[in-house]
Amino acid sequence: MIANDFSSAVSASRVVSEHLIDAIENLKVRLLARYEGEFPGQISLVHEAVEEAEFLAWATPFPHLFLPDFAEIRITNLTRGAAPLRDKRCVSLALAA
Repeated sequence: MIANDFSSAVSASRVVSEHLIDAIENLKVRLLARYEGEFPGQISLVHEAVEEAEFLAWATPFPHLFLPDFAEIRITNLTRGAAPLRDKRCVSLALAA
């Protein structure tokens, strides 16, 4: 009985994880389309900013909620000339800011 409950919990957790990953991917597509339209000459910058925002969002308990805000912040900062987050150790600093 316990093994069955555990198996069901693992299966449900896997389904939730797959749905979250799909939701994040769909959200990234929408964010990229939005910001590529707003900054047509800076597509590589937009992609870089959204990738960095996704990286930061996965460090939170609710990546699908934080991704849009992080993307907006990164786009704003990068279009103003701020350096991209190259060092993953900066995540805690970026989240604290």
